[in-house]
Amino acid sequence: MVLQMPGPYGPRQPLPLRARPLPGESTGSFVNRLAHANGLGLADFLQRVGQATGSSSSDAARVAKYPRYTEMYVNGPGLEYLAVLAGEPAAVLRRSLPSLAPRHLLPGDADADAVWKWPWRPSEGHPVRYCTECAEARGVREPAWWLIPDSWRLCARHGRWCNDSRTEPLDGLSLKELPEVVDAHLKRCRVYKQFGRSGEELFADAFQVAAEWGTVNRSV
Repeated sequence: MVLQMPGPYGPRQPLPLRARPLPGESTGSFVNRLAHANGLGLADFLQRVGQATGSSSSDAARVAKYPRYTEMYVNGPGLEYLAVLAGEPAAVLRRSLPSLAPRHLLPGDADADAVWKWPWRPSEGHPVRYCTECAEARGVREPAWWLIPDSWRLCARHGRWCNDSRTEPLDGLSLKELPEVVDAHLKRCRVYKQFGRSGEELFADAFQVAAEWGTVNRSV
């Protein structure tokens, strides 16, 4: 398989094999999958996206090994390079990968060099293991990671509790024997949808009341 290296103006065609971004996926997770699909190590792939900048990890093997700790960021030209390599419009990548939102782009206008940064902690959010069944339904057979505001996500469709656990098992905890947890989650989502930000505050208040009740009853 012949893989094109970028010329002076960056890559000009997609990599031979595609990897579709998953909704809410971390950029680092997507980049790892795209590299793997084309038989590339992460370091080789990153050479096609641009140059490292700032306090990025220079140890690509370590970054690839611990996706649950890290996230990748690019500037505008870096995003364009990534879009070409992925064979997807930049707008499509932005809709799926939250770390490509405009507020997360690294400095640099259209005439700047393409650069990327891979800090050991995301600037916002938590890498949480993607529900294995959700990923497989979209044809993804390797570990993938959401980047989300909370350190956990409940997949109501498949009854799995997924979080940012650093230990095995990483594919989520089955809630099939705890349907009340899924039911409570769905009710919470309805409250959020109905009341918006006020719904989040109501839930936070209810959680605090429940926590205080538990503390008091344990001390009695």
